[in-house]
Amino acid sequence: MTRVAVVAAVALGVMAFASAAAQDVPATDQGRTVSYDEALALVVQNSFELKLADEDVRDAERRRSRAKHQYHPRLKVQGTALGDLFSVDQWSSDRNLGAGLVLDWAPYRNGEDLREMATSRVGMTIAALDRRQAAIDIEHGFRTFYHGLLETADDVELKQRKRDLEEQRLRAVEADFDNGRATKSDVLTQSGVFFEADAAWRKSRQTLQVGLIELAERTGLDAVAGVQDIDRTIGPVAEVSVEDCIATAQGTRLVLLTSRERLRLADLGVKYAKLKRLPSVYFFTDSDYALTQRIGGNELELRMGVTVSYPLYGAGDTAAIIADAKAGAVRARIQDSQTHIKVEREIREAYWNSVNSVRLLESTREREQIFEDSYTEAKVEHERGAMSDIDFTAAEIRYLESRQRVRTQELDAILARATLLKALGVASFAEIMRAPAEGAAPRQGPTKPAKKGAQ
Repeated sequence: MTRVAVVAAVALGVMAFASAAAQDVPATDQGRTVSYDEALALVVQNSFELKLADEDVRDAERRRSRAKHQYHPRLKVQGTALGDLFSVDQWSSDRNLGAGLVLDWAPYRNGEDLREMATSRVGMTIAALDRRQAAIDIEHGFRTFYHGLLETADDVELKQRKRDLEEQRLRAVEADFDNGRATKSDVLTQSGVFFEADAAWRKSRQTLQVGLIELAERTGLDAVAGVQDIDRTIGPVAEVSVEDCIATAQGTRLVLLTSRERLRLADLGVKYAKLKRLPSVYFFTDSDYALTQRIGGNELELRMGVTVSYPLYGAGDTAAIIADAKAGAVRARIQDSQTHIKVEREIREAYWNSVNSVRLLESTREREQIFEDSYTEAKVEHERGAMSDIDFTAAEIRYLESRQRVRTQELDAILARATLLKALGVASFAEIMRAPAEGAAPRQGPTKPAKKGAQ
């Protein structure tokens, strides 16, 4: 095979491979580029989870309103028709018809209305906390997804640059082959390297395109062409300990607050279940205006009464209700303890992951500086003609890979810090409670006023 034939075969192979691979990759110039804040706002707006959480909040408010209304008295209109069942004439007489108003009120039904009001109030609190937690989970989940898109976009850029460099090296080897300075084996070897670089670039580009399609679905946009970079600045953070983080989460982590409310709800269940043993009180009053045959004229009757019922024996129902409520309280305490342990473990993992990510970023930047200095020196030598194109390309690729590692680690560190803040339930590190320094006076709460007569 002649040299011209070898070069032609390689060129045809490259063109065929590129054409086949391009059919699997959609175009990337459709739609527009979006920023993180813009995309997050659209995701929140289109989130079905938040819409369901909002409906749960409204449902809890309706239950609260309904529970409050159960305690109010009730007024109704009541009509009666009296007569002999077997006499038609009696039913046609106005003297057997009556109408009146009925007012009834049950101020105490074994604590049932009080229980409904108390539990509905706690239910509103839990629904609001769940809604806030859903918003936090959606924001953090989308942040993770968006960071993945940024990493993929950086990877596409790096792989495209490596592909271009390998293509340049292939063209240089082909030129050397034409001039007799390279062998057929050199051309085939470099062709294989270029094929691998091209395939890696196209695969990464297709992965990015799939992510952009998912981003368009989440945001409700017709198409997204790309994503804007975020601010990767990691400012200095005051030293905080893992104990400070755990102490802060006790009053800010929503899952702990929700667990506390569920424990309170279980205790209320026990409290009001015991009220089943107490009597119920029922007031009623009504008025009846009727034409009666017995009196022979009009009659207006006003009646008022009180009904008191006491459960002497309920076939064990009351005891069973109380036992179930106590068992529910025990389960709530177990779940609360389990939640605290789980949150503490999550905080510790997020804390050390954040610390190690920042430390790894610092060491990665130091290594990247070494590759940058080496690339700068190689660039000077290449311009002087003291370094070949192949060696200079290799130095450039090493530098680009090191810079890519820094950018990836920056995203990892930012995400790790965001995960720690999510685990604590705060928006910034400034909200973390810090323990007083050793030897310093402990923080004190507000002092109570002294009692009268105290010396």
